[in-house]
Amino acid sequence: MTNCPTDTTNSSVNYTLEVAKQEYQYNYDHIPPAAMVNELPKREKPSKEWYLLLVKSIRLLFVNIVITNRGNQGNKGVRDDVIKYILEVIYKEIKSIKIGEDNKIIPFFFQLFLNQQLLLTQELLNQGIPGDFREIDELFVSILRENGLSILKDISKQALKVLKEGSPEGHATSLEDYQKLFSYKELFPETGGIPSIAYTFAEDEVFAYMRVAGYNPLMIQQVSSLDERFPVTETQYQEVMGNDDSLAAAGKEGRLYLADYKILEGALNGTHPKYQKYIYAPLALFAVPKGSDPNRKLRPVAIQCGQTPGADNP
Repeated sequence: MTNCPTDTTNSSVNYTLEVAKQEYQYNYDHIPPAAMVNELPKREKPSKEWYLLLVKSIRLLFVNIVITNRGNQGNKGVRDDVIKYILEVIYKEIKSIKIGEDNKIIPFFFQLFLNQQLLLTQELLNQGIPGDFREIDELFVSILRENGLSILKDISKQALKVLKEGSPEGHATSLEDYQKLFSYKELFPETGGIPSIAYTFAEDEVFAYMRVAGYNPLMIQQVSSLDERFPVTETQYQEVMGNDDSLAAAGKEGRLYLADYKILEGALNGTHPKYQKYIYAPLALFAVPKGSDPNRKLRPVAIQCGQTPGADNP
């Protein structure tokens, strides 16, 4: 017979609950009515190593965007191109601040500072990037020292403006246009700058893998059979999975999976910003091969464009 908890046990449990309540303050307004924690306890927050990886990834993406939008500026390396872009942003931001004798808002010492940094930035742009980057380091440090971190908010607006100047426009017309978005080779050094999946994304195995490892892994569900909306035949199934397998066997053994996008049926086709767009509500059938190999991989069997079978939904 199980003993009932003693008063001591209850006190311990109550104390633990009270501590937890203090650590986890829930907010029901972020995504009503779900309970969302306002802030994680310190021990559960990302580690310093995680933040370092995040900063490194952001830096790589930033460099890639700069090189992709602005192209090679004729400097010796990627670093020079990026620093030149940063200098242009700072130069235009400083230049945009109106300085004059009648300006009572900006103190006199700050006017001198702006004039000095404007000349230094312009000189760096005209003469090129120095090898030791000492002047650039001094420029950044002095700007932050005089203005604080608040200047970054204003500079970020200028940064976006400069980044868009001369950047590629229009719609992509080929896969090569998308590959050009990855100009910074250090993003994916193993594959020459392009993600490895760019070479395999159209393969059946990768397509199936993305149903469970992609950005929406919750759409696929295990099914035991198909309904009248998706009349896949045994012949069609066996063309993919082999003659020694069947729909019925796969369903009975728990090897049959369906991605049903019925939620998209009836959705309005938009035109933002100016071109007509189209959306379907497809059905996609997947299956795991029969056998006992634990490394068997999910395979795509059939896809139907809409919820109703027919000539309009192949």
